[in-house]
Amino acid sequence: MVENILFVLGVLSATAVLAEEKAFIDLACSSHNAMWEKNHNLLFKASLEEWLSLGSVNGTQEGMLRLGY
Repeated sequence: MVENILFVLGVLSATAVLAEEKAFIDLACSSHNAMWEKNHNLLFKASLEEWLSLGSVNGTQEGMLRLGY
């Protein structure tokens, strides 16, 4: 069971690395704990409502985005 989960996670990670559409979000006033910090709603909106639903954030499919500045 654990081996299957690790395999699936490995495949998903490899797929993410090889994907052509990649966006990096520079989130103001945030660290590696962004999901619990001041601008967490921007992160959630960008990831769930935009990236996973539309395949873009603010109309951008690749590159670096600055949010919350």
